[in-house]
Amino acid sequence: MKRSDDKRALVFARLVTGIKEVMEKERIKRRRARGSKGRKVFPKRTVRDGWIKRMRKEQPELYEEARLKAKADRAHLVGSKPNDKPRKQEVVKAELEAAAARADVDDKDTARRELAQRELSRRFLIASIVRFNPEYLAGWVHKDICTRLEKFMVAVERGENPRLMFQMPPRHGKSTIASQEFPAWLLGHHPDWELIVCSYAESLALDFSRAVRARIRDKEYHALFPDTRLDADNQNAQGWKLTK
Repeated sequence: MKRSDDKRALVFARLVTGIKEVMEKERIKRRRARGSKGRKVFPKRTVRDGWIKRMRKEQPELYEEARLKAKADRAHLVGSKPNDKPRKQEVVKAELEAAAARADVDDKDTARRELAQRELSRRFLIASIVRFNPEYLAGWVHKDICTRLEKFMVAVERGENPRLMFQMPPRHGKSTIASQEFPAWLLGHHPDWELIVCSYAESLALDFSRAVRARIRDKEYHALFPDTRLDADNQNAQGWKLTK
């Protein structure tokens, strides 16, 4: 893969993030126009509107591809409010396939999109979850959990001593995100960190451990985090280790 392709993939990922930000701002403006008391919730990583407009003129094909990606993500990954119903995966997939057919995508474009999706999965926990679970339909609460966990990791990186507790009804996905998806994603960034999984029952804690271990064994996971590998001599579910 050429360096120019890598650069284009990063620009694509940045465009997707920026377009999502613009969509969020427009949504808040509409709510204010209707007299709604909406909170100001903006993405953490901001991209200037002027840069997006310039990219729209200079690279219209890349912009359109990023716009479709951002629209699809907002449609079926994250709802804008609690009552939003996530769109079905089949609908979004059909739209993306139709757009790809119109654009006559070649192998290079497919590779570029793959690089961009990998970069998004490394940066954002919710993107990683959907990448490994294509049928996963996330709502606003799942995005909120992922955002809080990402901030938790950053706080630990800074040497702080953060505390985070989720209090939710059963079957809302908190254990899947916090005890299975997040540990694997976290170890991808910090393979030298140590984690402890606790539960009311040993069998449940072991299930979480096996799920994280299986994810780290996945070849797709190695494409995202090549430096995170299991130690060949320590792979017991009760206490496996990484090579770093």
